Amino acid sequence: MEDPVQRISEEKLREVEAKAIARSNSGRRVSILLGVIATIGLALIVFGYLSYNSFLRASEGKNTALLNEQRVLLLTEEGNSLLRAGRYEQAIAIFEQLAIYERTEDSDNSVQYASILNNLANAYQLLGRFSEAEPLYLEALSITRGRYGADHPEFINSIVPLAALYQSMGRLDEAQVLYREALALGQRLLGESHPSNILIQRNLGLLLAQAGQGAEAIALLQFSLETSIRVLGQDHPETLTAYNDLINVLIRIDGPPDSQAIVLFERACEGGRSEACVNLANFYSDGYGVELDFLRAAELYQIACDAGNGPGCSNLGELLLFGSGAVNDREMAKEVFRRACDLGVSRACRQATEIP
Repeated sequence: MEDPVQRISEEKLREVEAKAIARSNSGRRVSILLGVIATIGLALIVFGYLSYNSFLRASEGKNTALLNEQRVLLLTEEGNSLLRAGRYEQAIAIFEQLAIYERTEDSDNSVQYASILNNLANAYQLLGRFSEAEPLYLEALSITRGRYGADHPEFINSIVPLAALYQSMGRLDEAQVLYREALALGQRLLGESHPSNILIQRNLGLLLAQAGQGAEAIALLQFSLETSIRVLGQDHPETLTAYNDLINVLIRIDGPPDSQAIVLFERACEGGRSEACVNLANFYSDGYGVELDFLRAAELYQIACDAGNGPGCSNLGELLLFGSGAVNDREMAKEVFRRACDLGVSRACRQATEIP
C-alpha cells in the first residue's frame, strides 16, 4: 500500500525538517497543539493540546517506523503553524493525509490519532465547515474515552473543543452542558485554580452572555479574571484576554465603555491580544465611548490584521473602502480584504472581488 505520508512532497518534508532541526534535539519530548476554538471572540486556541510524549521516541530515524513517526511529528507541527497563520486549507491538506496514515496504522484507539482528528476538526471549524468538524470531534472524544475513561484530565481536552463547536453553531444548550461537565471534572481532578479551569469558566461565561444569562455570565467572568490574575499574573496573555472578555460583556449589558475600560483594552492590545485591538478600533471608528478617530481605528485594525486576526483585516478593509481623507484607499482595501479572505472571513472574499 502506498504510504500516505509520502504523498506530501519530499521537498515539503525537507523544508519542515529544516525548521525543526534548529529547535529539536534527538529524543526530545514535544507537546503538539490540538487546536481548539475558544469562543466567539476567538479566543481561541488554548485547549486541545494533547501530549505526544509517548509518541515521540524516535532518536535518529534508525528504521522506517521511527522515521515515519518523526515525519508525522514534523508535519503536525507544520499543520499547526499553518493554522496559527490562518492558512486553513493548507493545514487541512496536511491533517487529512496524517489522519489517513494513522488510520492505516490501525491506531483507532491511539492518542495521536485523536490529536490529528481534533486538529483537522479545528481547521474545518475555523473555515465554518461545522458539519465536517462535528463527527471528527465526536470520534476523537470516543477514542479518548476508550483510552482513558471519562474520569481523566485528557477527557476534558476532548470535551471542550466539541463544546466550542456547538457554541459557534448556536447550539448553546448542548455547549453549556459540555462546558459545565468539563468544569466540574476539571475542578475535581485538577483543582479550581488550574489554568484549564480558568479558561473553561471564561468560555462558559461568554456562552451564558450570548444566551442572555447576564448575571451568571458576569460572575463567572469576574471570577475567571481574578483567578487568572492570582495564578498567571496581571500581564499574562490569558489574563489580558480575560480583561477583554469581561469588558465586552459589561459593555453589552451596561452600555458604552468608561475610561477605565478603554485603558484595559489598550493594555490588552499592547500585550498582543489582537481581539482587544479590534474592539478598541471599533470604539474609535464608531465614536462609542471615545471621540471619533478613523486614523486611530485604522492603526488598531492594522495591528490586529498583522497579527492574523481576520475580523481586524475585514474591518480595516471596510474602513479604507468607505472612510474619508487619509483612511480612504480602495487599492489597499482590496488587498486587506484578500488577506481577511485567506484568514477565513467569507464575506471579505466577495468584497475583494467587488472592488474594480
